[in-house]
Amino acid sequence: MAKYTEWCPALEAALAEPFPAAVVKQKSKGGTRIAFVSWHHYVRRLNALVGSGWSMGEPVVREIAGKLVLGVPVTILGVTRVNFGDEDEGKDDYGTASTNAWAQAFKRTCALFGIGLDMYDKDGNGDAVVQQAQRTPEPTITDRISALIAKFADPAVELTAGQRKIVKIATSVAHAKDAHPAHLAEALEKLEKIDYELSTLNGASA
Repeated sequence: MAKYTEWCPALEAALAEPFPAAVVKQKSKGGTRIAFVSWHHYVRRLNALVGSGWSMGEPVVREIAGKLVLGVPVTILGVTRVNFGDEDEGKDDYGTASTNAWAQAFKRTCALFGIGLDMYDKDGNGDAVVQQAQRTPEPTITDRISALIAKFADPAVELTAGQRKIVKIATSVAHAKDAHPAHLAEALEKLEKIDYELSTLNGASA
């Protein structure tokens, strides 16, 4: 059951609560290490706090100067906000232009509600979560795939036949020698989609 069914100061505080250090990862961009949290953790927080009381609207799609620009509206208990993400249209080394732009836009929109807003602290001096992330080695894409495979191997996790097939293929890709980065990225994307589907199902049944 959702913890909140209407806007209140307690909900705003819960949305803005910093993510646990265990889910804060790092990536390199332009030679700079950036702390981030994967989009599915934002979904879990929304599901846990408001259950079915949140939704996403139709994405706003634009193509500007060789970039795919997406706006993702998010509505929480009747309040709608939107922010944008972008990615080079030809990008194929990690994810796709559409999935990367969507994830960026979704998280930026969530930040307008306070979720993950602390991750935008650029100096990293006042936030314990970011400081912890800066001391944590960045997991490789294979590490992330392996973590999800291990999660789905839990007997308590119920997968459909189609989902089990995807996990099996992803396992083969992760264990293959000299696996192509695009294949690894595709495997991770499909596993994260399963993770999202499971979290959404659990949120709906809560």
